[in-house]
Amino acid sequence: MSIGRIGKYERLDVLGHGASGIVYLAWDTLLRRNVALKEIRAAGPEADRVLDEARVLDRLRHPNIIEVHSVDVAENAILIDMELVPGRNLADVLKERKGQPLPLGQAAFIVQGVLEALAYAHERRVLHRDIKPANILIGTKGEVKLTDFGLAEALGSGSIAGGGGTYPYMAPEDFSENPDSDYRSDLWSVGVVLYELLSGRRPFVAADTRNPFSWQQAVVDGTPAPLGDAPLDALLSRVLSKEKAGRFATARAFSDALRQLSPTTQPLFASPAKAPTPHSPLPTPDLSPDSFAFPDGRVATDLDEFLDAAARNWDTSRAALADGRFERFLRAIGEVFIAELAHELAGRTDFSPDRRLREFLERAQGDAPPDAEKTVAAPLKAAASALAARLPASSPPVTGVRGAEKEPPPSVPATETPDVTVPPVVQNRWWYWIAFAFCLAPPVLVALKHPGPELFQRGSNLLFSWVVSGICYAMLALVGVGAKLPGVARGLCLLPIGIGVTAGGALAANRLGSAPTPETLMPIAAATLLPLGVLLIQAASARVFWRGWLSILLLLISISAAFFAVS
Repeated sequence: MSIGRIGKYERLDVLGHGASGIVYLAWDTLLRRNVALKEIRAAGPEADRVLDEARVLDRLRHPNIIEVHSVDVAENAILIDMELVPGRNLADVLKERKGQPLPLGQAAFIVQGVLEALAYAHERRVLHRDIKPANILIGTKGEVKLTDFGLAEALGSGSIAGGGGTYPYMAPEDFSENPDSDYRSDLWSVGVVLYELLSGRRPFVAADTRNPFSWQQAVVDGTPAPLGDAPLDALLSRVLSKEKAGRFATARAFSDALRQLSPTTQPLFASPAKAPTPHSPLPTPDLSPDSFAFPDGRVATDLDEFLDAAARNWDTSRAALADGRFERFLRAIGEVFIAELAHELAGRTDFSPDRRLREFLERAQGDAPPDAEKTVAAPLKAAASALAARLPASSPPVTGVRGAEKEPPPSVPATETPDVTVPPVVQNRWWYWIAFAFCLAPPVLVALKHPGPELFQRGSNLLFSWVVSGICYAMLALVGVGAKLPGVARGLCLLPIGIGVTAGGALAANRLGSAPTPETLMPIAAATLLPLGVLLIQAASARVFWRGWLSILLLLISISAAFFAVS
Protein backbone atom coordinates (compact mmCIF):
# COMPACT_ATOMS: atom_id res chain seq x y z
CA MET A 1 0.00 0.00 0.00
CA SER A 2 1.34 3.41 -0.97
CA ILE A 3 2.31 5.81 1.82
CA GLY A 4 2.53 8.76 -0.53
CA ARG A 5 3.71 9.73 -3.97
CA ILE A 6 6.60 12.04 -4.83
CA GLY A 7 7.48 12.74 -8.44
CA LYS A 8 7.13 9.55 -10.45
CA TYR A 9 7.63 7.34 -7.37
CA GLU A 10 5.08 5.62 -5.12
CA ARG A 11 6.61 5.29 -1.63
CA LEU A 12 5.68 1.86 -0.29
CA ASP A 13 7.69 1.44 2.93
CA VAL A 14 10.57 2.91 4.93
CA LEU A 15 13.78 0.89 4.56
CA GLY A 16 15.92 3.09 6.77
CA HIS A 17 16.77 6.63 7.80
CA GLY A 18 19.71 8.60 9.01
CA ALA A 19 21.20 12.05 9.21
CA SER A 20 21.42 12.38 5.44
CA GLY A 21 17.85 11.37 4.57
CA ILE A 22 15.17 8.67 4.48
CA VAL A 23 15.38 5.59 2.26
CA TYR A 24 12.07 4.23 0.97
CA LEU A 25 11.03 1.11 -0.82
CA ALA A 26 9.42 2.77 -3.84
CA TRP A 27 7.75 1.88 -7.13
CA ASP A 28 8.99 3.68 -10.26
CA THR A 29 5.68 4.26 -12.06
CA LEU A 30 7.36 4.96 -15.42
CA LEU A 31 9.91 2.13 -15.57
CA ARG A 32 7.60 -0.11 -13.49
CA ARG A 33 10.16 -1.49 -11.06
CA ASN A 34 10.89 -1.44 -7.34
CA VAL A 35 13.78 0.79 -6.27
CA ALA A 36 15.41 2.07 -3.12
CA LEU A 37 14.61 5.80 -3.08
CA LYS A 38 16.66 8.11 -0.89
CA GLU A 39 14.88 11.38 -0.14
CA ILE A 40 17.06 14.25 1.08
CA ARG A 41 15.63 17.58 2.20
CA ALA A 42 18.20 20.25 1.47
CA ALA A 43 18.27 23.81 0.18
CA GLY A 44 20.78 26.38 -0.97
CA PRO A 45 24.48 25.43 -0.73
CA GLU A 46 23.60 22.18 1.04
CA ALA A 47 21.46 21.09 -1.94
CA ASP A 48 24.27 22.01 -4.34
CA ARG A 49 26.69 19.90 -2.28
CA VAL A 50 24.38 16.89 -2.31
CA LEU A 51 23.87 17.17 -6.08
CA ASP A 52 27.63 17.51 -6.66
CA GLU A 53 28.25 14.35 -4.66
CA ALA A 54 25.41 12.54 -6.44
CA ARG A 55 27.15 13.27 -9.73
CA VAL A 56 30.35 11.79 -8.31
CA LEU A 57 28.53 8.66 -7.13
CA ASP A 58 26.85 8.23 -10.51
CA ARG A 59 30.28 7.28 -11.87
CA LEU A 60 30.65 4.36 -9.46
CA ARG A 61 29.63 1.08 -11.12
CA HIS A 62 30.93 -1.91 -9.15
CA PRO A 63 29.37 -5.23 -8.03
CA ASN A 64 30.04 -4.35 -4.37
CA ILE A 65 28.56 -0.83 -4.53
CA ILE A 66 24.86 -0.05 -4.59
CA GLU A 67 24.22 1.45 -8.01
CA VAL A 68 22.69 4.90 -8.40
CA HIS A 69 20.13 4.81 -11.22
CA SER A 70 19.24 8.49 -11.36
CA VAL A 71 18.94 11.71 -9.40
CA ASP A 72 15.88 13.97 -9.50
CA VAL A 73 14.42 16.96 -7.67
CA ALA A 74 10.73 17.01 -6.71
CA GLU A 75 8.73 18.89 -4.08
CA ASN A 76 11.86 20.59 -2.68
CA ALA A 77 13.51 17.21 -2.10
CA ILE A 78 16.46 15.55 -3.79
CA LEU A 79 15.55 12.01 -4.85
CA ILE A 80 18.32 9.46 -5.41
CA ASP A 81 17.02 6.37 -7.20
CA MET A 82 19.18 3.40 -6.18
CA GLU A 83 19.42 -0.31 -6.86
CA LEU A 84 17.17 -2.40 -4.61
CA VAL A 85 18.93 -5.48 -3.21
CA PRO A 86 16.82 -7.83 -1.04
CA GLY A 87 18.61 -8.49 2.24
CA ARG A 88 19.56 -6.92 5.56
CA ASN A 89 22.32 -4.61 6.69
CA LEU A 90 25.20 -5.96 8.72
CA ALA A 91 24.16 -4.01 11.83
CA ASP A 92 20.90 -5.95 12.03
CA VAL A 93 22.75 -9.24 11.54
CA LEU A 94 25.12 -8.39 14.41
CA LYS A 95 22.21 -7.47 16.68
CA GLU A 96 20.60 -10.84 16.05
CA ARG A 97 23.84 -12.61 16.94
CA LYS A 98 23.90 -10.81 20.34
CA GLY A 99 27.66 -10.51 20.61
CA GLN A 100 28.50 -13.89 19.09
CA PRO A 101 31.55 -13.51 16.79
CA LEU A 102 31.51 -14.57 13.17
CA PRO A 103 33.88 -17.26 11.88
CA LEU A 104 36.99 -15.84 10.23
CA GLY A 105 35.94 -17.10 6.78
CA GLN A 106 32.59 -15.27 6.90
CA ALA A 107 34.08 -12.09 8.37
CA ALA A 108 36.81 -12.09 5.71
CA PHE A 109 34.25 -12.55 2.93
CA ILE A 110 32.28 -9.49 4.09
CA VAL A 111 35.32 -7.28 4.67
CA GLN A 112 36.93 -8.24 1.37
CA GLY A 113 33.72 -7.23 -0.44
CA VAL A 114 33.87 -3.83 1.28
CA LEU A 115 37.56 -3.48 0.45
CA GLU A 116 36.92 -4.30 -3.23
CA ALA A 117 34.31 -1.53 -3.32
CA LEU A 118 36.63 0.94 -1.60
CA ALA A 119 39.55 0.06 -3.87
CA TYR A 120 37.37 0.86 -6.88
CA ALA A 121 36.13 4.13 -5.34
CA HIS A 122 39.57 5.20 -4.10
CA GLU A 123 41.09 4.66 -7.54
CA ARG A 124 38.53 7.20 -8.76
CA ARG A 125 39.45 9.59 -5.93
CA VAL A 126 36.23 9.10 -3.97
CA LEU A 127 36.17 8.53 -0.20
CA HIS A 128 33.23 6.99 1.62
CA ARG A 129 33.79 8.59 5.05
CA ASP A 130 31.06 6.63 6.85
CA ILE A 131 31.97 2.93 6.82
CA LYS A 132 29.93 1.09 9.47
CA PRO A 133 27.82 -2.11 9.66
CA ALA A 134 24.60 -0.19 8.96
CA ASN A 135 26.03 0.83 5.56
CA ILE A 136 27.04 -2.71 4.57
CA LEU A 137 24.21 -4.68 2.99
CA ILE A 138 24.21 -8.48 2.98
CA GLY A 139 21.98 -9.77 0.18
CA THR A 140 19.82 -12.86 0.40
CA LYS A 141 22.40 -14.78 -1.67
CA GLY A 142 25.31 -13.58 0.47
CA GLU A 143 26.46 -10.72 -1.79
CA VAL A 144 28.08 -7.72 -0.09
CA LYS A 145 27.05 -4.20 -1.11
CA LEU A 146 28.46 -0.96 0.26
CA THR A 147 25.69 1.64 0.60
CA ASP A 148 25.13 5.26 1.56
CA PHE A 149 27.94 7.34 0.19
CA GLY A 150 26.04 10.23 1.77
CA LEU A 151 29.25 11.71 3.21
CA ALA A 152 31.36 10.80 0.20
CA GLU A 153 33.98 13.28 -0.88
CA ALA A 154 35.72 13.64 -4.20
CA LEU A 155 39.31 14.48 -3.29
CA GLY A 156 40.17 18.02 -4.24
CA SER A 157 36.55 19.14 -4.58
CA GLY A 158 36.40 20.71 -1.15
CA SER A 159 32.79 19.57 -0.89
CA ILE A 160 33.11 18.77 2.83
CA ALA A 161 34.74 21.33 5.08
CA GLY A 162 34.83 19.34 8.29
CA GLY A 163 34.95 15.81 9.64
CA GLY A 164 32.09 13.38 9.21
CA GLY A 165 31.06 9.85 9.99
CA THR A 166 29.77 7.81 12.92
CA TYR A 167 31.75 8.23 16.16
CA PRO A 168 32.61 4.57 16.98
CA TYR A 169 34.01 4.04 13.47
CA MET A 170 35.76 7.37 12.90
CA ALA A 171 39.55 7.49 12.59
CA PRO A 172 41.49 9.68 15.07
CA GLU A 173 42.16 12.32 12.42
CA ASP A 174 38.42 12.66 11.71
CA PHE A 175 37.86 14.18 15.18
CA SER A 176 40.29 17.01 14.46
CA GLU A 177 39.01 20.49 13.66
CA ASN A 178 41.18 20.43 10.53
CA PRO A 179 40.98 16.80 9.46
CA ASP A 180 43.38 15.45 6.88
CA SER A 181 41.35 12.36 6.04
CA ASP A 182 42.36 10.25 3.09
CA TYR A 183 42.00 6.65 1.91
CA ARG A 184 43.55 5.33 5.11
CA SER A 185 40.74 6.89 7.17
CA ASP A 186 38.25 4.66 5.35
CA LEU A 187 40.52 1.67 6.00
CA TRP A 188 40.53 2.46 9.75
CA SER A 189 36.73 2.22 9.74
CA VAL A 190 36.91 -1.13 7.92
CA GLY A 191 39.35 -2.30 10.60
CA VAL A 192 36.85 -1.38 13.32
CA VAL A 193 34.15 -3.37 11.49
CA LEU A 194 36.49 -6.37 11.12
CA TYR A 195 37.32 -6.28 14.85
CA GLU A 196 33.60 -6.15 15.70
CA LEU A 197 32.82 -9.12 13.42
CA LEU A 198 35.59 -11.27 14.94
CA SER A 199 35.03 -10.33 18.59
CA GLY A 200 31.33 -9.50 18.79
CA ARG A 201 32.12 -6.08 20.31
CA ARG A 202 33.55 -2.74 19.23
CA PRO A 203 37.24 -2.06 19.81
CA PHE A 204 36.59 1.32 21.49
CA VAL A 205 33.92 2.22 24.04
CA ALA A 206 33.15 5.79 25.14
CA ALA A 207 32.10 6.67 28.67
CA ASP A 208 29.38 8.94 27.25
CA THR A 209 28.19 7.54 23.92
CA ARG A 210 26.47 10.81 22.96
CA ASN A 211 29.48 13.00 23.58
CA PRO A 212 31.88 13.36 20.62
CA PHE A 213 34.72 14.39 22.95
CA SER A 214 34.24 11.19 24.93
CA TRP A 215 34.48 9.18 21.71
CA GLN A 216 37.55 11.15 20.65
CA GLN A 217 39.27 10.32 23.92
CA ALA A 218 38.32 6.63 23.60
CA VAL A 219 39.56 6.37 20.01
CA VAL A 220 42.75 8.42 20.43
CA ASP A 221 43.83 7.02 23.80
CA GLY A 222 42.21 3.58 23.88
CA THR A 223 43.81 0.25 22.92
CA PRO A 224 41.65 -2.63 21.62
CA ALA A 225 41.80 -5.85 23.60
CA PRO A 226 43.75 -8.59 21.75
CA LEU A 227 41.73 -11.41 20.18
CA GLY A 228 44.27 -14.06 21.16
CA ASP A 229 45.30 -14.88 17.58
CA ALA A 230 48.77 -13.46 16.86
CA PRO A 231 48.45 -13.00 13.06
CA LEU A 232 44.99 -11.45 13.39
CA ASP A 233 46.09 -9.17 16.22
CA ALA A 234 49.06 -8.02 14.12
CA LEU A 235 46.79 -7.21 11.17
CA LEU A 236 44.29 -5.33 13.35
CA SER A 237 47.07 -3.48 15.14
CA ARG A 238 48.32 -2.22 11.79
CA VAL A 239 44.96 -1.17 10.35
CA LEU A 240 43.99 0.52 13.67
CA SER A 241 47.27 2.39 13.98
CA LYS A 242 46.77 5.87 15.43
CA GLU A 243 49.16 7.26 12.81
CA LYS A 244 48.03 7.00 9.22
CA ALA A 245 51.52 6.13 8.04
CA GLY A 246 51.35 2.91 10.05
CA ARG A 247 48.23 1.62 8.27
CA PHE A 248 47.88 -0.14 4.94
CA ALA A 249 48.49 2.23 2.06
CA THR A 250 45.60 0.94 -0.06
CA ALA A 251 42.45 -1.12 0.24
CA ARG A 252 43.96 -3.79 -2.01
CA ALA A 253 46.97 -4.15 0.29
CA PHE A 254 44.60 -4.61 3.25
CA SER A 255 42.57 -7.18 1.28
CA ASP A 256 45.70 -9.13 0.26
CA ALA A 257 46.90 -9.30 3.86
CA LEU A 258 43.49 -10.54 5.03
CA ARG A 259 43.39 -13.12 2.23
CA GLN A 260 46.68 -14.58 3.46
CA LEU A 261 45.15 -15.11 6.91
CA SER A 262 41.94 -16.57 5.50
CA PRO A 263 42.49 -18.09 2.04
CA THR A 264 39.04 -19.71 2.21
CA THR A 265 36.02 -17.45 2.68
CA GLN A 266 32.34 -18.21 3.14
CA PRO A 267 29.36 -15.96 2.30
CA LEU A 268 27.05 -14.96 5.10
CA PHE A 269 23.46 -15.57 4.05
CA ALA A 270 21.14 -13.12 5.72
CA SER A 271 18.12 -15.28 4.91
CA PRO A 272 19.32 -18.83 4.30
CA ALA A 273 16.82 -21.18 2.70
CA LYS A 274 15.96 -24.21 4.83
CA ALA A 275 16.64 -27.47 3.04
CA PRO A 276 13.99 -30.15 3.48
CA THR A 277 14.85 -33.09 5.72
CA PRO A 278 14.94 -36.57 4.14
CA HIS A 279 11.63 -37.51 5.80
CA SER A 280 9.80 -34.18 5.43
CA PRO A 281 7.64 -33.23 2.45
CA LEU A 282 9.16 -30.93 -0.12
CA PRO A 283 8.04 -27.29 0.14
CA THR A 284 5.02 -26.33 -1.89
CA PRO A 285 5.37 -23.63 -4.51
CA ASP A 286 5.23 -20.24 -2.89
CA LEU A 287 5.79 -16.66 -3.94
CA SER A 288 7.74 -14.09 -1.96
CA PRO A 289 8.78 -10.66 -3.21
CA ASP A 290 12.21 -11.88 -4.30
CA SER A 291 12.08 -15.69 -4.61
CA PHE A 292 9.97 -18.47 -6.12
CA ALA A 293 10.09 -21.96 -4.61
CA PHE A 294 9.50 -25.04 -6.78
CA PRO A 295 8.45 -28.54 -5.62
CA ASP A 296 11.89 -30.05 -6.33
CA GLY A 297 13.45 -27.75 -3.72
CA ARG A 298 14.82 -25.13 -6.13
CA VAL A 299 14.44 -21.51 -4.98
CA ALA A 300 14.76 -19.02 -7.84
CA THR A 301 15.76 -15.41 -7.17
CA ASP A 302 16.68 -14.24 -10.69
CA LEU A 303 15.57 -14.84 -14.27
CA ASP A 304 17.99 -17.59 -15.35
CA GLU A 305 17.44 -19.64 -12.15
CA PHE A 306 13.69 -19.17 -12.56
CA LEU A 307 13.53 -20.36 -16.19
CA ASP A 308 15.76 -23.34 -15.47
CA ALA A 309 13.58 -24.43 -12.52
CA ALA A 310 10.34 -23.76 -14.43
CA ALA A 311 11.43 -26.08 -17.26
CA ARG A 312 12.19 -28.86 -14.78
CA ASN A 313 8.91 -28.49 -12.85
CA TRP A 314 6.54 -28.62 -15.81
CA ASP A 315 3.23 -29.41 -14.12
CA THR A 316 3.69 -26.79 -11.40
CA SER A 317 4.83 -24.20 -13.94
CA ARG A 318 1.73 -24.70 -16.10
CA ALA A 319 -0.50 -23.88 -13.13
CA ALA A 320 1.65 -20.96 -11.94
CA LEU A 321 1.63 -19.39 -15.40
CA ALA A 322 -2.16 -19.71 -15.63
CA ASP A 323 -2.98 -18.28 -12.17
CA GLY A 324 -0.61 -15.30 -12.44
CA ARG A 325 2.06 -16.33 -9.92
CA PHE A 326 4.73 -16.23 -12.63
CA GLU A 327 3.74 -12.70 -13.61
CA ARG A 328 3.75 -11.40 -10.02
CA PHE A 329 7.16 -12.90 -9.27
CA LEU A 330 8.72 -11.52 -12.46
CA ARG A 331 7.43 -8.04 -11.70
CA ALA A 332 8.83 -8.31 -8.17
CA ILE A 333 12.38 -8.97 -9.47
CA GLY A 334 12.13 -6.22 -12.10
CA GLU A 335 11.69 -8.40 -15.22
CA VAL A 336 8.78 -6.31 -16.53
CA PHE A 337 8.97 -7.40 -20.18
CA ILE A 338 8.99 -11.10 -19.28
CA ALA A 339 6.11 -10.45 -16.85
CA GLU A 340 4.12 -8.88 -19.70
CA LEU A 341 4.81 -11.98 -21.78
CA ALA A 342 3.51 -14.20 -18.94
CA HIS A 343 0.38 -12.03 -18.68
CA GLU A 344 -0.26 -12.26 -22.42
CA LEU A 345 0.11 -16.05 -22.61
CA ALA A 346 -1.90 -16.68 -19.44
CA GLY A 347 -4.88 -15.13 -21.21
CA ARG A 348 -4.57 -17.25 -24.36
CA THR A 349 -7.53 -19.57 -23.78
CA ASP A 350 -7.16 -20.90 -27.34
CA PHE A 351 -3.82 -22.48 -26.34
CA SER A 352 -3.45 -25.68 -24.35
CA PRO A 353 -1.60 -25.37 -21.01
CA ASP A 354 1.45 -27.15 -22.46
CA ARG A 355 1.56 -24.85 -25.44
CA ARG A 356 1.28 -21.73 -23.22
CA LEU A 357 4.21 -22.82 -21.09
CA ARG A 358 6.27 -23.85 -24.08
CA GLU A 359 5.76 -20.48 -25.79
CA PHE A 360 6.56 -18.67 -22.55
CA LEU A 361 9.89 -20.45 -22.12
CA GLU A 362 10.82 -20.06 -25.79
CA ARG A 363 9.81 -16.43 -26.17
CA ALA A 364 11.49 -15.43 -22.92
CA GLN A 365 14.78 -15.69 -24.80
CA GLY A 366 13.66 -13.17 -27.41
CA ASP A 367 12.12 -10.75 -24.90
CA ALA A 368 15.05 -10.85 -22.47
CA PRO A 369 17.85 -8.24 -22.77
CA PRO A 370 20.55 -9.12 -25.37
CA ASP A 371 23.20 -9.85 -22.74
CA ALA A 372 20.92 -12.46 -21.12
CA GLU A 373 20.95 -14.79 -24.13
CA LYS A 374 23.72 -17.05 -22.82
CA THR A 375 22.15 -17.45 -19.39
CA VAL A 376 18.67 -18.09 -20.75
CA ALA A 377 19.69 -20.53 -23.50
CA ALA A 378 20.47 -23.42 -21.14
CA PRO A 379 17.07 -23.35 -19.38
CA LEU A 380 15.37 -23.29 -22.78
CA LYS A 381 17.22 -26.44 -23.81
CA ALA A 382 15.87 -28.05 -20.66
CA ALA A 383 12.39 -26.83 -21.60
CA ALA A 384 12.73 -28.42 -25.03
CA SER A 385 13.78 -31.71 -23.43
CA ALA A 386 10.86 -31.56 -21.00
CA LEU A 387 8.40 -30.93 -23.81
CA ALA A 388 9.93 -33.58 -26.05
CA ALA A 389 9.11 -36.19 -23.42
CA ARG A 390 5.42 -35.32 -23.91
CA LEU A 391 5.16 -35.32 -27.70
CA PRO A 392 3.68 -38.22 -29.67
CA ALA A 393 5.91 -40.26 -31.95
CA SER A 394 4.50 -38.68 -35.13
CA SER A 395 5.35 -35.13 -34.05
CA PRO A 396 8.12 -33.07 -35.63
CA PRO A 397 11.30 -32.23 -33.70
CA VAL A 398 11.06 -29.51 -31.06
CA THR A 399 12.29 -26.25 -32.56
CA GLY A 400 12.59 -22.62 -31.58
CA VAL A 401 15.50 -23.14 -29.16
CA ARG A 402 18.97 -22.74 -30.53
CA GLY A 403 20.91 -25.97 -30.19
CA ALA A 404 17.93 -27.81 -28.71
CA GLU A 405 16.53 -29.61 -31.79
CA LYS A 406 16.00 -33.27 -31.02
CA GLU A 407 13.66 -36.06 -32.11
CA PRO A 408 10.76 -36.95 -29.78
CA PRO A 409 10.68 -40.32 -28.01
CA PRO A 410 8.66 -43.14 -29.52
CA SER A 411 5.65 -42.86 -27.21
CA VAL A 412 3.74 -40.65 -24.79
CA PRO A 413 1.05 -41.46 -22.23
CA ALA A 414 -2.35 -41.64 -23.90
CA THR A 415 -3.89 -39.41 -21.24
CA GLU A 416 -2.05 -36.32 -22.45
CA THR A 417 -2.08 -34.89 -25.99
CA PRO A 418 -0.35 -31.50 -26.07
CA ASP A 419 -0.73 -29.19 -29.05
CA VAL A 420 2.32 -29.63 -31.26
CA THR A 421 1.30 -27.59 -34.31
CA VAL A 422 2.68 -24.35 -32.90
CA PRO A 423 3.86 -22.01 -35.68
CA PRO A 424 7.39 -20.60 -35.31
CA VAL A 425 7.49 -17.67 -32.89
CA VAL A 426 8.56 -14.44 -34.54
CA GLN A 427 11.42 -13.07 -32.47
CA ASN A 428 12.53 -10.26 -34.79
CA ARG A 429 10.43 -7.13 -35.25
CA TRP A 430 12.01 -6.10 -38.58
CA TRP A 431 8.53 -5.80 -40.13
CA TYR A 432 7.75 -2.80 -37.94
CA TRP A 433 10.42 -0.64 -39.58
CA ILE A 434 9.30 -1.65 -43.08
CA ALA A 435 5.73 -0.68 -42.21
CA PHE A 436 7.04 2.54 -40.63
CA ALA A 437 8.71 3.51 -43.93
CA PHE A 438 5.68 2.52 -46.03
CA CYS A 439 3.37 4.76 -43.94
CA LEU A 440 5.22 7.72 -45.42
CA ALA A 441 4.35 6.66 -48.98
CA PRO A 442 1.35 9.00 -49.60
CA PRO A 443 3.15 12.36 -49.11
CA VAL A 444 6.31 11.03 -50.76
CA LEU A 445 4.37 9.98 -53.88
CA VAL A 446 2.65 13.38 -54.05
CA ALA A 447 6.00 15.16 -53.76
CA LEU A 448 7.58 12.95 -56.47
CA LYS A 449 4.66 13.34 -58.86
CA HIS A 450 4.44 17.15 -58.50
CA PRO A 451 8.00 18.43 -57.88
CA GLY A 452 8.96 22.04 -57.38
CA PRO A 453 6.42 24.91 -57.40
CA GLU A 454 3.69 22.62 -58.73
CA LEU A 455 3.62 20.87 -55.33
CA PHE A 456 2.44 24.05 -53.60
CA GLN A 457 -0.20 24.64 -56.28
CA ARG A 458 -1.66 21.28 -55.21
CA GLY A 459 -1.60 22.09 -51.51
CA SER A 460 -4.88 20.30 -50.80
CA ASN A 461 -3.50 17.12 -52.30
CA LEU A 462 -0.38 17.32 -50.12
CA LEU A 463 -2.38 18.03 -46.96
CA PHE A 464 -4.72 15.12 -47.65
CA SER A 465 -1.76 12.79 -48.18
CA TRP A 466 -0.39 13.77 -44.76
CA VAL A 467 -3.81 13.14 -43.16
CA VAL A 468 -3.80 9.58 -44.58
CA SER A 469 -0.18 9.10 -43.50
CA GLY A 470 -1.00 10.29 -39.96
CA ILE A 471 -3.86 7.79 -39.70
CA CYS A 472 -1.52 5.01 -40.88
CA TYR A 473 1.08 5.95 -38.25
CA ALA A 474 -1.60 5.97 -35.53
CA MET A 475 -2.62 2.45 -36.55
CA LEU A 476 1.03 1.36 -36.58
CA ALA A 477 1.58 2.73 -33.07
CA LEU A 478 -1.37 0.66 -31.81
CA VAL A 479 0.02 -2.40 -33.60
CA GLY A 480 3.27 -1.76 -31.72
CA VAL A 481 1.35 -1.72 -28.44
CA GLY A 482 -0.22 -5.07 -29.25
CA ALA A 483 3.14 -6.56 -30.29
CA LYS A 484 4.75 -5.18 -27.10
CA LEU A 485 7.40 -3.18 -28.94
CA PRO A 486 9.62 -0.77 -26.97
CA GLY A 487 8.12 2.61 -26.19
CA VAL A 488 10.83 4.39 -28.17
CA ALA A 489 9.78 2.61 -31.38
CA ARG A 490 6.13 3.51 -30.82
CA GLY A 491 7.03 7.06 -29.84
CA LEU A 492 8.62 7.70 -33.23
CA CYS A 493 5.10 7.66 -34.69
CA LEU A 494 4.08 10.74 -32.70
CA LEU A 495 5.72 13.28 -35.04
CA PRO A 496 4.00 12.13 -38.26
CA ILE A 497 0.73 11.75 -36.32
CA GLY A 498 1.05 15.36 -35.22
CA ILE A 499 1.74 16.48 -38.79
CA GLY A 500 -1.33 14.55 -39.95
CA VAL A 501 -3.55 16.21 -37.32
CA THR A 502 -2.23 19.64 -38.32
CA ALA A 503 -2.85 18.90 -42.00
CA GLY A 504 -6.39 17.76 -41.19
CA GLY A 505 -7.05 20.99 -39.32
CA ALA A 506 -5.79 23.04 -42.27
CA LEU A 507 -8.02 21.12 -44.68
CA ALA A 508 -11.07 21.59 -42.43
CA ALA A 509 -10.41 25.32 -42.07
CA ASN A 510 -10.08 25.69 -45.83
CA ARG A 511 -13.34 23.80 -46.42
CA LEU A 512 -15.34 25.67 -43.78
CA GLY A 513 -14.23 29.10 -44.91
CA SER A 514 -15.23 32.19 -42.99
CA ALA A 515 -18.90 31.23 -42.59
CA PRO A 516 -19.40 27.55 -41.62
CA THR A 517 -22.76 25.99 -42.48
CA PRO A 518 -24.36 22.66 -41.54
CA GLU A 519 -23.80 21.48 -45.10
CA THR A 520 -20.03 21.99 -44.75
CA LEU A 521 -19.80 20.79 -41.15
CA MET A 522 -21.44 17.39 -41.68
CA PRO A 523 -18.86 15.97 -44.17
CA ILE A 524 -15.99 17.18 -42.00
CA ALA A 525 -17.52 15.63 -38.87
CA ALA A 526 -18.04 12.32 -40.69
CA ALA A 527 -14.49 12.38 -42.08
CA THR A 528 -13.19 12.95 -38.52
CA LEU A 529 -15.34 10.45 -36.64
CA LEU A 530 -14.77 7.55 -39.04
CA PRO A 531 -10.99 7.18 -38.49
CA LEU A 532 -11.40 7.90 -34.78
CA GLY A 533 -13.93 5.09 -34.50
CA VAL A 534 -11.62 2.68 -36.29
CA LEU A 535 -8.72 3.64 -34.02
CA LEU A 536 -10.86 3.14 -30.90
CA ILE A 537 -11.87 -0.32 -32.08
CA GLN A 538 -8.24 -1.14 -32.83
CA ALA A 539 -7.10 0.12 -29.42
CA ALA A 540 -9.62 -2.18 -27.71
CA SER A 541 -8.46 -5.25 -29.63
CA ALA A 542 -4.79 -4.46 -30.37
CA ARG A 543 -3.29 -6.92 -27.88
CA VAL A 544 -5.23 -9.89 -29.22
CA PHE A 545 -5.58 -9.14 -32.96
CA TRP A 546 -2.53 -7.00 -33.67
CA ARG A 547 -1.46 -9.25 -36.56
CA GLY A 548 -4.86 -8.77 -38.21
CA TRP A 549 -4.63 -5.00 -37.77
CA LEU A 550 -1.16 -5.07 -39.28
CA SER A 551 -2.62 -6.73 -42.38
CA ILE A 552 -5.37 -4.09 -42.55
CA LEU A 553 -2.76 -1.34 -42.21
CA LEU A 554 -0.65 -2.74 -45.06
CA LEU A 555 -3.77 -2.98 -47.23
CA LEU A 556 -4.68 0.65 -46.43
CA ILE A 557 -1.15 1.81 -47.30
CA SER A 558 -1.27 -0.05 -50.61
CA ILE A 559 -4.68 1.45 -51.57
CA SER A 560 -3.67 4.99 -50.58
CA ALA A 561 -0.34 4.70 -52.39
CA ALA A 562 -2.13 3.61 -55.56
CA PHE A 563 -4.62 6.49 -55.21
CA PHE A 564 -1.97 9.18 -54.83
CA ALA A 565 0.16 7.66 -57.58
CA VAL A 566 -2.59 8.23 -60.15
CA SER A 567 -4.22 11.41 -58.74
